[in-house]
Amino acid sequence: RLGQDRRLDLEETLTTQKAARCLHQSMAQDDIVAELRPAKVEVPVSKPQLFGRQRLAAIADKLLFLARADAGKLVAGSDNVNLSELTQDIADDFSILAEAKGVCLNKHIEMNVSVKGDRSLLRQLFLNLFDNAVNHNIKGGWILAKLQREGTNAVFSISNSSEMIPVEMQTRIFERFSRASDSRDRKSGGAGLGLSLCREIAFVHGAELKLITSDTNATMFRLSLARIQ
Repeated sequence: RLGQDRRLDLEETLTTQKAARCLHQSMAQDDIVAELRPAKVEVPVSKPQLFGRQRLAAIADKLLFLARADAGKLVAGSDNVNLSELTQDIADDFSILAEAKGVCLNKHIEMNVSVKGDRSLLRQLFLNLFDNAVNHNIKGGWILAKLQREGTNAVFSISNSSEMIPVEMQTRIFERFSRASDSRDRKSGGAGLGLSLCREIAFVHGAELKLITSDTNATMFRLSLARIQ
């Protein structure tokens, strides 16, 4: 019995050693194959390519948003939104972008102006208006953003130095893919959807968004919506 046990132990040891050798040989072969296999090449993405991808993604997001509006699925919430804080925060962020483009951003915002609405949607609206003012500006230009009470309404206006929007385009400025100037929009990467998006958000809030003026000196947009008394 003892002799049989020793034989079994010996067989088990030899089997273990053989398995270890096979594993070692397999690992060594894997290392050799890995060394011989061509390394995975990561193709660098150029800045224009990256910008193009980001631009297409942004256009797709806006088209999906507008499709929701067309289907009647864009519904505004009924939160108490402090427009003073919202526009102040956005203006502070965009002042950095404006400065980088040689544009001076000024603001006059009355305190504690609030409305009923959807904070996320209203944020998108104001982001687009500020973005429009920064991108469609001139070097050494300016932006003036105002928020004030007018009767029972909260009125936001944003003006900026810019090239004049052609008269024939001014009545169509909120239409989709409507661009005031092809050369200007090529420079800014615009696709003519931002102001359409703004109009839809204003509509679901019962608000009014208008192009007030655009001449050789400045362009001005005005948003009026009912405020919390």
